[in-house]
Amino acid sequence: MEKEEEEKPREDKEKQPRERPYPPPPFPQRLAKKKHEKGFEKFMDVFKKLTINIPFAEALENMSSYAKFMKDVLSKKRRLRDHEMVALMEECSAILQKKLPPKHKDPGSFTIPCVIGTQIFGKALCDLGASINLMPISIFRKLGMGDVIKPTSVRLQLANRSIIHPWGILEDVLVKVDKFIFPADFIVCDIEEDLEVPIILGRPFLATGRVLIDPLNNSKDEVAKPSIEVPLELELKKLPHHLKYAYLGENSTLPVIVSTELTNVQEEKLLRVLKGHKRAIG
Repeated sequence: MEKEEEEKPREDKEKQPRERPYPPPPFPQRLAKKKHEKGFEKFMDVFKKLTINIPFAEALENMSSYAKFMKDVLSKKRRLRDHEMVALMEECSAILQKKLPPKHKDPGSFTIPCVIGTQIFGKALCDLGASINLMPISIFRKLGMGDVIKPTSVRLQLANRSIIHPWGILEDVLVKVDKFIFPADFIVCDIEEDLEVPIILGRPFLATGRVLIDPLNNSKDEVAKPSIEVPLELELKKLPHHLKYAYLGENSTLPVIVSTELTNVQEEKLLRVLKGHKRAIG
């Protein structure tokens, strides 16, 4: 009987619900950081009131915090909030003092006025990076050129990596710029017309115009013509007695060296042959 009575309180104790422990926080480091910040603020108050006489017990109690704080201050991981001076970098100082150089427009593109047929374009985009001349289908219809578009297998890849198929190519379109007229081939595409920049003139058009353009200086330089078209003025050197100069151009231009032993007939025949092959002569 006594054993049964002893077993009953044991069973009662086992049946009693146990207290469940609190679940651990998901981010315990956040709580530790808050606690550390409170300790840091308290230490800041002590640090501002710091005198030579410090209770020895308190100094020993917070010695580890003092050492870490001084290390953070010296390594500039911590900063004092009162009357603080912040050193700015050169880039930030240039922005605040407005010393940055002025930003130029894209040097690879500019606009020029031009005329095609009866249509006047105040701003035709000259793009040094484009390898084609581009025209929307709406501009082609306004020009009223009829069915002169030739089919083409060219595909255009846009900046967003999408590919479009042009309607065709329009050849030998006369583009008037100022008092000059240049022939150009246009790729016609079914795209929306840009009211500000309706057509694009690429490198082929600029190569046809034969000009060197400096967009930054807003100037253009004409390409020097070859010496066969505009002869250079040369200072001729003295030749030995068995050689002499003969001229392929007018007014003693385009000199060549021939032998003095040639007769007049031989010299005329030689010069006639050389004149017919002037471009082959260096």
